[in-house]
Amino acid sequence: SQVDVLAFTWNVGNALPPGVEELRRHWLAPRGAGLIAVGSQECAFKPTPDGFRSSADFWFARLRAAVGDGGAYTLLSACSLGQMHLALF
Repeated sequence: SQVDVLAFTWNVGNALPPGVEELRRHWLAPRGAGLIAVGSQECAFKPTPDGFRSSADFWFARLRAAVGDGGAYTLLSACSLGQMHLALF
C-alpha cells in the first residue's frame, strides 16, 4: 500500500520558533499525509520558555500543538542529538 509523507527540515537558527498558528499555516498543514516527519537543526535557544526543561522540550511541545497531537496525528517518536531534532507524527 502507499503512504503519503510530509517531510521537511528546518534550520531554526537558534531563535525561538514561530507560534502554533504560523507553524500550521506555513509548514504543518498535513494535506492528507499519513506520516509527518519534521527535522530541525540549530534548535537551541535561550532563555528556555517558562515551564520547559530545555529548548528541545519546548520545540517538541510546539510541534505537537501545531500538528494537533491526539487528533488525526499522534507523536510517534522524537529524538535529539545536540541541537538537531526529529519528530515523527
